Amino acid sequence: MALAILMLKNSWSLQRRNAMKKKFKKGFTLLELLISVSIVGILAVAISDFYITIVSSRLKAQQIAGVEQQGASASQYIAQLVRNAEEITSPAVGTSGNALTLEVTDAAKDPTVIDVSAGRLRITEGAQTSVFLTDSHTAVTNPLFTNLSRSTTPGVLRISFTLESISQSSVYEYNFSKNFASSAALRY
Repeated sequence: MALAILMLKNSWSLQRRNAMKKKFKKGFTLLELLISVSIVGILAVAISDFYITIVSSRLKAQQIAGVEQQGASASQYIAQLVRNAEEITSPAVGTSGNALTLEVTDAAKDPTVIDVSAGRLRITEGAQTSVFLTDSHTAVTNPLFTNLSRSTTPGVLRISFTLESISQSSVYEYNFSKNFASSAALRY
């Protein structure tokens, strides 16, 4: 009987211990909680770094494309104006200048002047209002129009300028600049 009482006592003590263990097993330990918070933090940092890389790459690509598109467009437009002009008035033969003056066939657009104002390429056709060839997101530097005309090759002009992106916000953006150069000759 003493053995039965002892077994009953041990059984009751074991049940109490198991109940206590179950009672404490319902939550997480501090170590488990710290490990899970650390893993979530590492994942959050990795995802945010990836996102920042993607956004900065997109901004960089947009700025490069904008500069290249505007530079090529302006260069082609000026070359087309030169091809359709009657005469290169300024710069004089064998000289260079930062502005270009053309005598064109349309009297209302004569003279046509291309220069830089406030960092933007600008065209003025006759008495008409000036129009910008580049937008405010880019800046034109080092414009150079060189009249390469000779007695055997009249009306040859070399056009060159540098176009660079301008940051529109306080956020760091990629700065990109590119040199553009082309040449054109009068058609006749």
